[in-house]
Amino acid sequence: MVEWWYANEPVIPVRLGYSTAQASLRLTPFAIATSIGSLEAGLIINATGRYYILGQTVMLTFVQGVLPICAFSLTIPLFSQFSNLFMAGSGYGGTLTVAPLGLISLADHSERAVITSANYAFRSKGSTIGITIGSSIFRNVEAIARAFGSGEEADGILRRLRERFDEFDGLFESEKSEAGGSQGERL
Repeated sequence: MVEWWYANEPVIPVRLGYSTAQASLRLTPFAIATSIGSLEAGLIINATGRYYILGQTVMLTFVQGVLPICAFSLTIPLFSQFSNLFMAGSGYGGTLTVAPLGLISLADHSERAVITSANYAFRSKGSTIGITIGSSIFRNVEAIARAFGSGEEADGILRRLRERFDEFDGLFESEKSEAGGSQGERL
């Protein structure tokens, strides 16, 4: 659904006609690289005892992998898919290791358990809140799209509502009740 309505290019290449196994294969480099990046970052920290430059490097690696992913097209070669996902995963794994280890190393020995717990608590809360907000927005847009139907006129209304909330005042009363009802229900 996301690929058809909101994303310009498929996040998971199901739309390209790939089977589930083929789609999963294209995401495997990210998972493998996350483990490798985390392990490498841990070994480098163990050898050097330094965090700042390594933290900047793994974040740069992540960004260098993600930027080309944002520009994927339907005809991108398989090697580019794998290499960019691998680079992004490596940076992500390194970041997942460097950030908590750097934070824990700054804490006094007696407070390390509390710092570790707080780090993971805030990380999980951030993920939960982000997923909740994203889901709410997606469901809201989906409900409004269902209410207005399809076609150029409906697409124009949806686009204007997304860009400027004061466009809500320019809707007909029946449209206001549909849009407002779906908005209130999602909030």
